[in-house]
Amino acid sequence: MARDAGCVEAHLALAALYAEGAALAAPAEAERALRRAVQVGPAHARALTELAELLEEEYEDVDAAEDLYRRAIRADPRDPRPLCRYAALLAAVRGDHALAGQLLSRALQADPAIPGAAAFRRLLDARRLAPGAPAAAPRADEAGEEELSELASWFQARPVQ
Repeated sequence: MARDAGCVEAHLALAALYAEGAALAAPAEAERALRRAVQVGPAHARALTELAELLEEEYEDVDAAEDLYRRAIRADPRDPRPLCRYAALLAAVRGDHALAGQLLSRALQADPAIPGAAAFRRLLDARRLAPGAPAAAPRADEAGEEELSELASWFQARPVQ
């Protein structure tokens, strides 16, 4: 088991090398390394989450990302990263603000210091109260937008565990 965990970490490190900063330098290679990490560690929450993020952001494959976020949450129900990422996907793509709010609450129980969570909560609450509102409404105030930007940065800067 320890060898498998080390192997998963090796594949995650390889995927990180292919990522090189905000823009992926080699998305196909990163995907291959992440898929191998998930194959070796099918219940490894970080591997599942990182593959979900890649598929969602690079390939816009939200169905596959959604499945992987769910698997990551089952693997580690207290890891705030897949909880927040899945909440964001549900709110933005599926329009399920109620479930997104529940996931955000769970993430905040695990890590109350998530930057931007208060702005995300306000946005979810407003959209839940006005379900027919266009995707861009209600507009967050400038402070709220700054908080949401911090949340987006938090997604990218989570420490390796």
